[in-house]
Order: sequence, then structure tokens, then C-alpha cells
Amino acid sequence: MIINLLWSLREKILNLPQSKIVCEKSTGDFDIDTDFEINKYLTGELRKICDVQVISEHFNIESDESCWIIDPIDGSSNKMSGFPYSTTIAWKDKELGITFGAIYDYEKDEIYYASKGEGSFKLDREGNKIKVEVPKVSNTLPIIFGIPYDRSRLPELFTILQKLLEYFPDAKRVGSASLDVLRVLNGNSSLYFELNLKEWDIGAASLILEEAGGYHIKEGDIDFFCVNKEVYDQVKFLLKENLI
Repeated sequence: MIINLLWSLREKILNLPQSKIVCEKSTGDFDIDTDFEINKYLTGELRKICDVQVISEHFNIESDESCWIIDPIDGSSNKMSGFPYSTTIAWKDKELGITFGAIYDYEKDEIYYASKGEGSFKLDREGNKIKVEVPKVSNTLPIIFGIPYDRSRLPELFTILQKLLEYFPDAKRVGSASLDVLRVLNGNSSLYFELNLKEWDIGAASLILEEAGGYHIKEGDIDFFCVNKEVYDQVKFLLKENLI
């Protein structure tokens, strides 16, 4: 049911007027009308499946109960400027944490999904299903990083990036957050990190990466997504030695 719901979004968005900014919270951090339209649509449909709280960037509350976690448009600025964006849905069990996650990549018209303990899979529109696993790569691939909306934290970001570039060959800024995690999963990047990510940004993506054999490290409010154990160990060492 979740998969069919995600497939339905492409036509839903195509039938909406061209996106426009309705609320600018800070530099680079804004809401577009499409966010609210898809948020409303998903909330209604998900509550038909299981009538519990739906948490998102637009309805950010704390919940100790099982709930849906969604990002209706992950990459609002990307959508406005013609770059890739996605929609994510996760199920959070009150005892087990996130046990299901799915990401719809609009540009590639693909869905990635995972259930806890059952592996990760990729689907295309024709119904082809492929089990996905992180590739056997080294730390010779570029880093992907995110820019914090709180611009006062840029020095912290660049200090981390400068140290990581002693070990990795290049760095790129792409977005959105969930698609950046998928770039690690697909072997386009060794490592993705970003400051101050929220559960709706990465809840689904983190589960999908880990079920595919990748690694997620959370240090304070900084998240690192690693393609393999070698990269994971390198990041853990740098954190232990307070080098990042």
C-alpha cells in the first residue's frame, strides 16, 4: 500500500500548479506550496492505513507512540531550481524504532524501501524488484556534505570537511538528504555528513542504507553515512581522537 501511495505522487505533483515559496524561515530554508499539498495528501492516505500521528517538518511534535514520519518534499530548494528531490515515508514503532522506510526518487522514477531485518530493495515503474547492497568500494570516492540552514555553524562544518579531505579525495554538495544517503548506498560517494538533520530527513534513508550493509553514525547532532566498515572505522577514529 505504501509503495502504491508513493507511485501515485508523480501524477499528483504534475497536476499541481508550478511550485512557489509560501514561507521563508531563513536563508535557503523555505516551504513551498507543494510541500503542504503533498503533506496533506500523504497524511490523509496514511491514516487510512493506520490511524496514528503523522509527524513531518510541517507537523513537528514529539510522540512516544508508534507513528508515521514523512518528508513530503525532501529538497524543496532542489525542486524550485530543477535539481533532484524525493518523498520519504517511515514507520516508527514505539518499541523498536524505525522498522520500515521508503524513498521515491522523482527524477529516476524509482522507489527504494526496506523493512528492518529483511534487506533493502529498489523498484521501478515496470515492477522490477532488485535487492540492493552497498558495493565493495574504498575511501577513494568523494564526500557529500550538506549546508546548515544555521549559517553560524558554517565554520564547524568546514573544520570537519577540511579534516575529512585529508583522507578522502573530493567533496561535493548535492542534496536532498535522503538522495545523498542513496548516493552512498549506490557507491557514488564514500561518505555523506550533515549537521542538524531531523528524523523526517533521514529516518527512512538510514534504515535503507543499514539494511543494505552501510553504516550510520550519529555524533551529537551530526550524522555520518558510510559506505562500508573501512569508512565507518575511519570516521569513528577521527571522532574518538576529537579530530572532527
